[in-house]
This record gives sequence, C-alpha cells and structure tokens, in this order.
Amino acid sequence: MYADQLMDLIRQGEVEAVRDLVRAHPESAEARDANGVSMVLQALYHRQSEIVDLLAGARTEFDLFEAAALGREADVTALLERTSLDVVGDRGFAPDGFTPLHLACFFGHEDVARLLMRRGADVNAVTPNPLKLTPLHSAAAAGSTALVSALLEAGADPDARQQAGYTALMSAAMHGNAEMVASLLAHKARTDLAADDGRTAAAMARDAGHVSIAERLEQ
Repeated sequence: MYADQLMDLIRQGEVEAVRDLVRAHPESAEARDANGVSMVLQALYHRQSEIVDLLAGARTEFDLFEAAALGREADVTALLERTSLDVVGDRGFAPDGFTPLHLACFFGHEDVARLLMRRGADVNAVTPNPLKLTPLHSAAAAGSTALVSALLEAGADPDARQQAGYTALMSAAMHGNAEMVASLLAHKARTDLAADDGRTAAAMARDAGHVSIAERLEQ
C-alpha cells in the first residue's frame, strides 16, 4: 500500500516526508515493493542512511536479509537459531537475488559475514540475476580487504566472474586498492584474465591512473 510512495521518497531523499509518513502510519515501515524487496533494503541500496534509520526504528522484527544488510548481529544470531541453514546457502536468495552473505559483505558488516560463514553460508553463491555476483564481488565493491581476505580463506573463488566478465581483482585494481590486490594475489588470483571489454586488471588499473598497481600486476 505504501511501497510506491516510499520508493519515490527514498529516491528523492525526502527524509522529513518519510518521517511524517511513518509517524502517521507506522505500518508503512513494513512495506515491500512488487518484487518483495523491503523499503528498508531499498533505502540501504540508495544510501539513504537517515531514511534507513527511520524505517528500521519503526520496526520490531527483521528478516534475515534485512538483519544482515543492517549489520544487526544479535538479530542474525537469533534468526539463525530458528532458521534452516538452507536460507544462508545457495537456495536462500532474497527476492532481488542476494543471499544474507552478499548483503553483509556489500554493506561492510564483517562480524555478521563471519557469523554467516561459520553457520554454513555459501561463499561462492552466484546471484540468479543479471549481476552474477558472488559474495567476493560484493566485498570488493564495498572496498573491504578484511572481508575479501576472510572469504578467500573460507574458499571463495578468487577468479569468479560477475556481469561483464569482471573479477574481484579487476575491481580492486581499478579502484587503486593495493592492499586488496595483494590479498587476492596471495590467494592466486589470475592476472591474465580479461573482462568482456578485453581489458585485464592491469589495464584497468593503468586506465584509472594506478600505475604502481598496474606494474605489479604486469610482473
């Protein structure tokens, strides 16, 4: 009922309008879009932190996907106590295609990600959407070397390809993240792979002006 209205407000960053709506209609904080994605997650995706706080603050319960994305470790722990491990494995995808581990990694919640891995989350789960992301891609996109390293140590494939043929090494290289590049290389990430546009990680680093990283990858 409130999803379309909230979605418009989230896109526009209308914090006060969301505040007024939630105050008048607390149930609006539970709204989900036509695909089943909650407005809490949509606000997170749109990086509207104040709106996230407003919506989450009006809620008393969260599903595992929301709790992981919000970094609510206590809620994740409680949910895992009564939820089949399938929900954190390769069958447990949210309506938009992400697992709790993808979400914890993308939003940089290391403690939650490690908890999910300890409980059996699939570190190589591929999103059944056009992005074709693994949790490693999500961690690389978040710029978290600690999460990238933890995933690699747990058996994540360093050379998994996402949409357009990109690997985590390419992401780290183009963003100039030397520490992440080093971690990926230490776990045998291949430097010779090329994305769909024909560029290797070294070429991407060089194109972005990260010459020292490009030179290391070309060795």
